[in-house]
Amino acid sequence: MIRQQVNSTASIPATRARHRSLARYSAIVGTLFILPWVLGFILLKLIPILAALGFSLTDFHMLTPEQTRFIGLANYLEVLRDQQAGASLFASIGNFLFVVPVQMIAALGLASLCASERLRGKPILRTLFFLPSILPAIGIFVIIGGLTDPSSGWLNRLMEPLHLPPIQFFNIFPILLSLWSIGPSFLIMLGAVQGVPKEVYEAARVDGAGPIMRFFAITIPMIAMPIA
Repeated sequence: MIRQQVNSTASIPATRARHRSLARYSAIVGTLFILPWVLGFILLKLIPILAALGFSLTDFHMLTPEQTRFIGLANYLEVLRDQQAGASLFASIGNFLFVVPVQMIAALGLASLCASERLRGKPILRTLFFLPSILPAIGIFVIIGGLTDPSSGWLNRLMEPLHLPPIQFFNIFPILLSLWSIGPSFLIMLGAVQGVPKEVYEAARVDGAGPIMRFFAITIPMIAMPIA
């Protein structure tokens, strides 16, 4: 018995060293996996944002950089005095407050649809829902612009034989573009919805809760719950 206790006590440092080695290996592998994204974020987003912020504080001359001089917040003050700039700013804020909830609701609805056990062809639907987000943005702009142009859009041309007035689609143009690129949000929502324990749904179904009740009483609270 004493020998077993001695051997068990002696093996504790070895076990701890093994756990430290495993944790160090996991940290290295995890860092290597996220390194491409971090480098891409720094090179393609962070540096351009900081450069644009620096240029906004100067009187920048592209053709003659030696004439560039620091002017502080003068550019921002000039923008605030411009009425059109203020109107564009308020329009952008309103568009953001409207488009973002539409994106979240659409992504959550599609994720709940693909998480349904009775739905067939879910792999194909997941691919179709995510595919538009990896298409070139300029191609999406041209396609939707060709569909919704008031004078020469394909949809309005189809309505000409019905003698209907052309529809002004420019009011919903930002919404169409935002819904076209909800692929990443859809995948995040899908992972969250699939992470809800099925036993909770089964218990609610036994208690007589319908699909709508289960969605609002279980799905939304469970995916919105912070991880402890």
